[in-house]
Amino acid sequence: MCHPSNTIRSYYEELESNFDDGYVLAMKLLYTSSDHILVSRLKDVLESEGIACAIKNEVLSGLAPEVPFTETFPELWIQNDTDFDRAEAIKQDWKVPSTTNSARSWQCPNCHEQLEAQFSSCWKCGSAKIDTAAIV
Repeated sequence: MCHPSNTIRSYYEELESNFDDGYVLAMKLLYTSSDHILVSRLKDVLESEGIACAIKNEVLSGLAPEVPFTETFPELWIQNDTDFDRAEAIKQDWKVPSTTNSARSWQCPNCHEQLEAQFSSCWKCGSAKIDTAAIV
């Protein structure tokens, strides 16, 4: 009997090429993560930009004891290789951590505790956040 990973691998190798009007459009792997939610979010972003993509290995986690777990991670594949460079650029922008929260952090005027932007009052002493934009 064939090992499960060989069967899965050959199945996906067969799917890696789409045929469209006689031209072969090779699918390319863009992103892999153990977190299915991240893969799905990136897929949604790419599809909103008009880039056709597909998630592979969505339901393979049940094979983990038989197959190396890294081979069961969800993978995001770009369906048309001509879209790959644009998808890569979108992925890089998508992966850049937001710096807005750290830029909006504030210090309590009373006890000088450093607080994140979402807090409107100090968790330590209860003092209200001073709106510095209103002072200017």
